Amino acid sequence: MRREASIQIVCEGHCEQHAVVAGLTMHLPDYAPSEEPCGNLCRTTLSGDGTAAACELCLEGCVSQGAARWDEREDALLFPADSPEEVRRRTRYLVGMSLYRAVCARKGASSPWGGLSGVRPAKVAASILKKGLDAGKCAAELCRVYGLAPDKARICTEAALSELSLGDSLSPGDAAVYIGIPFCPTVCGYCSFVSRHATPDALVGYCEALFAEIRALGEGMKRAGWRIRSLYIGGGTPTVLPAETISTLIAQIQAHLDLTFCDEFTVEAGRPDTVTEARLSALKAGGVTRICVNPQTLSDEVLASIGRRHTADDFRSAYAAARKASDWELNCDLIAGLPGESPEGFAAGLSEIVALSPEQITVHSLALKNASRMTEEKEGLSARLQEMLDVSERILREGGYRPYYIYRQKFSEGGENVGWMKENHFNAYNILMMEEMCSVFACGAGAVSKILRPGGLDRLANPKYPDAYIDRIEEICAKKRSISPPCTGV
Repeated sequence: MRREASIQIVCEGHCEQHAVVAGLTMHLPDYAPSEEPCGNLCRTTLSGDGTAAACELCLEGCVSQGAARWDEREDALLFPADSPEEVRRRTRYLVGMSLYRAVCARKGASSPWGGLSGVRPAKVAASILKKGLDAGKCAAELCRVYGLAPDKARICTEAALSELSLGDSLSPGDAAVYIGIPFCPTVCGYCSFVSRHATPDALVGYCEALFAEIRALGEGMKRAGWRIRSLYIGGGTPTVLPAETISTLIAQIQAHLDLTFCDEFTVEAGRPDTVTEARLSALKAGGVTRICVNPQTLSDEVLASIGRRHTADDFRSAYAAARKASDWELNCDLIAGLPGESPEGFAAGLSEIVALSPEQITVHSLALKNASRMTEEKEGLSARLQEMLDVSERILREGGYRPYYIYRQKFSEGGENVGWMKENHFNAYNILMMEEMCSVFACGAGAVSKILRPGGLDRLANPKYPDAYIDRIEEICAKKRSISPPCTGV
């Protein structure tokens, strides 16, 4: 099972323990970072002048080493060291790269993502583009400095361009709103999300509390002067709600949230077996501009093995109905690396979806959580993952798509999750949320609001379980009513 062994962390000459933990978490997912003495050791050392770092890994009795050095002639643009913050950024880079090279020496192989250990690699590319480099030079620097494979560097750079384009349109006080429906028809084998089966009684009680929070949020945002730029209803599976409840939910949103400046309204209709004509009509009447119909795979055998009740034909029917119902944008999700699916089968399914021409296609890498049913079955699940990711890039680019956002998951060293779009059809919420470009106010069980402030963000988390959420709804609403005004200069 993942993270069975622990590894002691020792930092000498620097205080960048967080960078070490991030690197260990991404590059060595089977080892849990620990400050306690143990047989496994990761020692990182920064030179006295701060221009070089070294790492020594002692794992299971084997020693490997790595080093990184700052070159004033080649690296001064990216790491100018002309301020305390830039010096610290350089230190984080040197420590992280020395650790990565020690990992490569141990494994005898490099990673296509090189030394990048964060979940938001496009942020690094965006910082390079802001230095004045064009896209080609940015990708080249990602390869040279961080050791990325050329295809990953290109994906990163293109996603960063979308991020910067969207950022240019934002103003202080702009925010996104997320509304969560934590109910699903079944629980997928790869998922650890806290979701409940949608019994009528559970839905009624939950929605009453959710409507109260939406009203409170509307009061707080109006008083504080926030503007909603993007609205996203996710889950779980929001379309487990009956059509009349969907209509009521949207009516509550329209009555209490000011959508004057809202550019997009997205709803996840993730399970094709929940897509009905009545629900589509309710979404269309409510002004929804995008829905997500997510097959995850077009193999009936794999669908059955992961616990989804729909078939590939159910997806085809749901997609056709959604396309017929409105001129909204459509997104489809696929998961690369599902057990029982071959690279050839994955490629065939993706090619079929590309032929349907949705405005966005998101390709996720399978990343098993500790609480998911499949964790005990994961042996060998990722063996063909990179082949699937490589073929997905080829198929999507040939189909006229390009990447617009990307994120990686902790404990998943080889994979990534990439949103692909047709020209000028990006899902702004995905970028805003993932890159933390504006405040996100979230309603519902397990929802986490992220409120930007100078130098960081504040998190406001709702209880994870629906019953606890309902019990504490008055406290939750009070916090939403009292949200602070936007900070300038964020």
